[in-house]
Amino acid sequence: MNTEIRQFLDDLFSKAASDEYIFRGEPAHYAKVSSGLCRLLENTSVSFVDKIAEIEQRMVEAAKSYANLSERSDEAVLSELQHFGGKTNLIDFSRDCLIALFFACGQPSDQHGRIICLNRTSDEYDIVNPAENHSRVIAQKSIFVKSPNGIVASAVADIIDVPSDMKPTLRSYLERVHGISHPSIYTDIVGFVALQNMLLEGYLHLSSQSAAGPEGDAISDMPDWLKMLTPQSS
Repeated sequence: MNTEIRQFLDDLFSKAASDEYIFRGEPAHYAKVSSGLCRLLENTSVSFVDKIAEIEQRMVEAAKSYANLSERSDEAVLSELQHFGGKTNLIDFSRDCLIALFFACGQPSDQHGRIICLNRTSDEYDIVNPAENHSRVIAQKSIFVKSPNGIVASAVADIIDVPSDMKPTLRSYLERVHGISHPSIYTDIVGFVALQNMLLEGYLHLSSQSAAGPEGDAISDMPDWLKMLTPQSS
């Protein structure tokens, strides 16, 4: 492990040592940190973000009726929706900085990732604990953030950049030293379906290009069931 990687990990561990933060890993520098429901409402011809709380509440009520969940709390229903890929105003975070690092090292491999370090206490958002201890919630040490407008402002978060050229080495480190890998993180069929879609889209894109260059790192550690899609196997 080179000096640059060691310094990166030291900086990350020093941030986690205080126990003041929760962490979110993103594989690219997106325009904002936002909930799935917020992104959906923003991508319409007329923005409905100002009605996000009302829309979410009505959605919870509909879900309770549809799935016979009338006895469950609103928070429990939202946790279920989030777990199964539904659109909510919850934003996924983890109590473990290494879990966040894993997500920050994902595709696209040629873009810098980032880790959003958020203080556990703030008047600008609420911390919501998962209502159910599903296997993936346990594996990812999940915790949710809920903001009134669906966005975590960059001013209230510390950002750690994850350079693209570090991603392969950091992924190898996480699996070798900490046992953190795709199978250990996505521990149910719902998680595999999401992973399957992401990997298929990413590797089909790479297979249409040359396997040489920066993409080669991503191709070299792909699952066996995807190797047939790459020029290397032909």
